[in-house]
Amino acid sequence: MDVVTFRRVQLSSDPSAQSWWPLTASVDVDESTVHWGGFRMGHRDWDQSELGPFVFDRDQYELALGRPARGAH
Repeated sequence: MDVVTFRRVQLSSDPSAQSWWPLTASVDVDESTVHWGGFRMGHRDWDQSELGPFVFDRDQYELALGRPARGAH
């Protein structure tokens, strides 16, 4: 299976809070794992290199999101 990569908003602010911005990450999904990395702030060029990367078992990740694990009936 090919790796699927996309950027996803991980944290965002209340629209009424002017001083908060979204935190995005690159999310790579392959057959058995989900990787979060490449974190960055939406409106600032702050160094986020020490944040992550994080690697999750794909089945556990999908269960945590409320999806049945692959191969489950």
